[in-house]
Amino acid sequence: MIMIQIKNITRYIVAYSLCILLFLACQDKYWDDHYNPNNEFNEKTLLQLVEGEPNLSKFNTMLKEAQMDSILMTSQSFTIWAPTNEALEAYTSDKEMATQVVKNHIARFVYSPADLDGEDAIRIKMLNNKYQNYTRRADGIYMANAKVISKTRIASNGVLQVVDNLFELNPSLWEIMIEGENTDSIAKYLTAFDEYIFDPVASTPIGTDELGQSIYDSVFIHRNKWLSLFGRIEKEDSVYMAIIPTNTAWNDAFTRINPYFRTIGEMLEETINQSTYITTREYLIGDEIADSLQFNHTRETIAQDLIFRQKSDNIPNDSLISSNGNVFYDPGYLFSDATYTNASNGWAYMTDKLLHKPKESWHKRIELEADQCLSRFRYATVVTRNVKEDGNYFHQVSGAKFLEISNTSTNPNMQPYAIFNIPNTLAAKYDIYCTFVPLESYEVGKADTTKVRFTLNYVHEDGKMHEDPVISKDPISGEVYTTNPRGMTKLLVAKGFKFPFANFTNSRFEEKTQRINVLLKVQTNVSNTETSKYNRILRIDRLILEPVNE
Repeated sequence: MIMIQIKNITRYIVAYSLCILLFLACQDKYWDDHYNPNNEFNEKTLLQLVEGEPNLSKFNTMLKEAQMDSILMTSQSFTIWAPTNEALEAYTSDKEMATQVVKNHIARFVYSPADLDGEDAIRIKMLNNKYQNYTRRADGIYMANAKVISKTRIASNGVLQVVDNLFELNPSLWEIMIEGENTDSIAKYLTAFDEYIFDPVASTPIGTDELGQSIYDSVFIHRNKWLSLFGRIEKEDSVYMAIIPTNTAWNDAFTRINPYFRTIGEMLEETINQSTYITTREYLIGDEIADSLQFNHTRETIAQDLIFRQKSDNIPNDSLISSNGNVFYDPGYLFSDATYTNASNGWAYMTDKLLHKPKESWHKRIELEADQCLSRFRYATVVTRNVKEDGNYFHQVSGAKFLEISNTSTNPNMQPYAIFNIPNTLAAKYDIYCTFVPLESYEVGKADTTKVRFTLNYVHEDGKMHEDPVISKDPISGEVYTTNPRGMTKLLVAKGFKFPFANFTNSRFEEKTQRINVLLKVQTNVSNTETSKYNRILRIDRLILEPVNE
């Protein structure tokens, strides 16, 4: 039994060894075909190849200044794109700069024009952790901004290609933002999110202190919540497009956007009438809380649409989506006054004027589905209805369902109503609408109608939250609000209505979230003498607040 097992094991070892030999043979053939079609293997190291080229003497000197010469004599594989003496003619180096430049021209592993077969470009990570684009163009092969002017030469530990230009040593988008000469404002905002977390796994114990506790050669991990949310522009392995505001642009944007976020302060008193559900509150105005919220919300808004996950510097004609998710149409205007700078991980557009349109960035349309709103009801039975899938209203009603509110009170004077919470309104103007669905959307052939009235409840200029007078007529036509028995109804509740204070509740960074201080009551408005003509049933689809910019 033991002999059989030994024979089997021996058989496996022989088979495995043959596989390895075949694999190595294939690798050798791949190397020959891919990098050395003439089958001329060079036993020289990369360093020896560079030293043997008179036109690379300056680069050879830089290799030694950077103490990279010993590495290029090892068995590790590298690709060098070496600039000629002419390319380095105007270059004056010190040791630190030489190290950066040399590492910017060397990559691990081997690359040649054959790697571009079927590809327009590939991104290659250099020894300085920057990435460069290796491309095939109509007039030849390029690495970064330099043309390859020699055949690929094979060394025992890699390949050498000669280029006609010094590679640009571009900073990352993050470095441009943080280290720019005129970008202190955006830098101060973004670096406030920096955290450095001790990594005990990567850190090496080097001893103990007098209390017997371990002392580490410490490693810290950099974290930044803003980068995690909007784009890791500090990393070299991702590509982005970024609009970078100068201090002038930042200050101008702050002045324009700040009034939209005028905010209330500490709440002094709150009362909720349990019989009517009417909420009243009183707030301080202009206190430290209000100023802090307004300041923070404004800066958050300025920075939220600066990053785009683009793979090219070609600005699209139709639309561009920021990493925040906002869509900008005909987006060329965003970059019209900007100066282009090539970054190591994308494309930077430095500007003295941020041109984002309020409606596309911060003062946006607010649309709330009635069946999903945080709501309160009175004198009502509330049902969520689905419209008929094969009916005319299936694509007209948001989500193909709506809220039906019918009267349950035996008191003939009671009108059913719903109070909807409306979040994220700004201290700005809106056209406010409410849309209604007809009975025939789910009961074919049937029709009814009702009269409607609205009441807005919000924080007024004096800091007190209370209801405004009832709105029962269209503010433009003056007609009494009634719903269409044979179609969708969109009623204009208020035209160009301006809220005195922002009720911004969806900040990603501000822990002091506000209460929702904007409420809209929707109620039937059918008198006892009108019940034969109108019923007391509300079928509400959506609440819409359209931004108005002057």
